[in-house]
Amino acid sequence: MRFPRHLVTLAFLFAGAAATAQTIPGLSVSAVPGSYSEPVAVRAPNDGSGRIFIVQKNGLIRIVKNGVALGTPFLTVPVTTNSESGLLGLAFHPNFGKIGLPHNDEFYIAFTRPSA
Repeated sequence: MRFPRHLVTLAFLFAGAAATAQTIPGLSVSAVPGSYSEPVAVRAPNDGSGRIFIVQKNGLIRIVKNGVALGTPFLTVPVTTNSESGLLGLAFHPNFGKIGLPHNDEFYIAFTRPSA
């Protein structure tokens, strides 16, 4: 079944408005130190380290630990950044950073590779 475009748009707008009104107990938001070029995602592995990873469209993933932006990037990937291309996502395996468990060093990225 196809829906008219304006109904789909209204559904997304309504869903977005409802999401902004929600609060999450125990969650606090503060400014992230540092300067970032086109950040597209912020991720935190569930490893107890307190680190957050800032994903930048230009192919860099930066780490903020204990409120300090680290100088060396976590990852640098060559990407194409035309239009909606670039480094667009990061996901951690549930065991990431947990010593002694399988897959404790695995993470996944979504990016647009430069043409050859």
